Amino acid sequence: MQHLQDTHHDEDMVDSGANELEHQSRRATGASALHWATLISIGASITLFLAGKRELAIFIGLWPPTFQALKANAEHRHSHAHSHSNL
Repeated sequence: MQHLQDTHHDEDMVDSGANELEHQSRRATGASALHWATLISIGASITLFLAGKRELAIFIGLWPPTFQALKANAEHRHSHAHSHSNL
């Protein structure tokens, strides 16, 4: 039982850190940190492809959907948490 509590505590710490990073990013730039990660990885992928580093470009080109999925999950969790706190 203690292991489950420790795991839950670790998840809360990760969520708290991610939420703080997201908040700072939105305040400083007006956009999500994961949105920026998506744009940067697309740019890096295109640049690497044009530089002839095709395999690395393809590898990095796989990252944007993951960043967007993480962003959608974070937004869902954020809206879900706020809807329950208003009850």
